[in-house]
Amino acid sequence: MAGAVALIGTLASLLLNAYGSSQSAEANDKAQGLLNKRINDLDSWYNAESSKDYTQTPEGQATQRRLESQMKKALESQNNDAVRTGATPESKVALQGELQEKYSDAISNLSGLTTQRKEGLRRDYMLNMNNLLNQQAGMYSQEQNNWTNLASNISGALGALSQADSQGVFDDLFNSESKYIAGTGSGMYSSRGF
Repeated sequence: MAGAVALIGTLASLLLNAYGSSQSAEANDKAQGLLNKRINDLDSWYNAESSKDYTQTPEGQATQRRLESQMKKALESQNNDAVRTGATPESKVALQGELQEKYSDAISNLSGLTTQRKEGLRRDYMLNMNNLLNQQAGMYSQEQNNWTNLASNISGALGALSQADSQGVFDDLFNSESKYIAGTGSGMYSSRGF
């Protein structure tokens, strides 16, 4: 009877291991799906942002508006000064040219920030991608451990079954069951006429 209990325990252990591995695989699939979505979202974000010039960003556009506002104020001030001082048309054009050149330089400097912005985006992207890939490697490692544990547990259970077979547990179990069924044995079922 002890052999039958051991056999049932071994079979139950195999079933529980298979069920646990199935649940673990299902949870890993869900986690992998979420991780894949995060990686795709990160890729989409990086591709969209890295293709933008700094002047296309909200910060760059706000800076451009400030520069344009300052340019307009400077032109108005220059025109007021020119009227008050009686400046010649040539001097007005020269001053406007200087202001326009300063404005163009400022816009060029803004465009130059595109390179710095892209470097920062690339750094952020790589940092986040490395974190996600490390999570993925951890998931693969855990999944590998789960499968290794399952294989080890199955191997141990099969070893226990083999040992039980070598000890004649199966023979005793099947022989006693046939006695119970035939009603010739002295087991618990034979006394009831089974």
